[in-house]
Amino acid sequence: MGIIILLISIGAVYGLIKIIKFTAERKQTISEKFNFFDILNIHRQKTRKVILITWRITKSALLIYVGVFTAISCLFLALQSHVLYQPDNYVDRTPLDIGLTYEDISFSTSDGVQLSGWYIPENSSKGTIMFCHGNAGNIADRLAYLRILHQQGFDVFIFDYRGYGNSEGKTTEKGTYLDVEAAFGYLVQKRNVSENEVILYGRSLGGAAAINIAQEHLPKMLIIDSSFSSYQKISSDVLSSLFLPIPVKILARFEYNSIDNIQKITCPVLVIHSRNDKVIPYSHGKELFENANGPKELLTISGTHNEGFLSSENYETGLNDFIEKHRHGEIVIS
Repeated sequence: MGIIILLISIGAVYGLIKIIKFTAERKQTISEKFNFFDILNIHRQKTRKVILITWRITKSALLIYVGVFTAISCLFLALQSHVLYQPDNYVDRTPLDIGLTYEDISFSTSDGVQLSGWYIPENSSKGTIMFCHGNAGNIADRLAYLRILHQQGFDVFIFDYRGYGNSEGKTTEKGTYLDVEAAFGYLVQKRNVSENEVILYGRSLGGAAAINIAQEHLPKMLIIDSSFSSYQKISSDVLSSLFLPIPVKILARFEYNSIDNIQKITCPVLVIHSRNDKVIPYSHGKELFENANGPKELLTISGTHNEGFLSSENYETGLNDFIEKHRHGEIVIS
């Protein structure tokens, strides 16, 4: 019995030793495979790789953004004149093509630039309209306006800015102001039209030029058709619509600050603008109207920037009503 107990005891001790040894080897194996510091090092290495890759991607994206931003800004700075002024030197039509007699006019600006224009007389004239056209083409592209204004019973004087049509010189912002000043002076000095009898009609870019001279003189009335509140504002609107975040205020080479200038004008003002205008949004016309002094009216038409006056039934009626109301001196503040 004692021997049996001894043998059982020896077996138990042997088994216990084996179990302890096996457990120790197992722990060592586990420790070797899943050492905490090894795991931490592996994690750190992976984290470094992720951070490095992320930084490289961010750096590349940033460099691309800066490159594109710089390129677009440089293009905006360099091409402003070409976008704003789009003259055509080929005058391929005249008022004779629409059955109107006219006079070829040539006159000089205060800085010695020779300009050309047309004077379309009306036998039973109700007054004189001086038309300042937009930024593209030349006077030959405004025959539809000449027909409408002449049919309403007015002499019409239209001219080309320097660099446009047969006019000499190169177009600049200051130049357009001088050109409009010279055209206004031609009517007063050569046609003996009193300043306060001239009806100024400014279309698009011509609206800014007409507003500028109307603050210095006192015309009979001022008509602003599809124009912008300022060059910086219209540039910002166009670039924003193209998702191009360019600092226009810093890079803009022009001002045409009509929104401030129109507040200095005291003659009757008619603002014409289409709600569908995609070139110069309706908000610009509305802003000009809101900042103009009374008497003033807003004529809302429809259609595109260049053809709204032809497709809108209320254009000619609204224009005629405004002119007739204020041609006789009636003042209605709205």
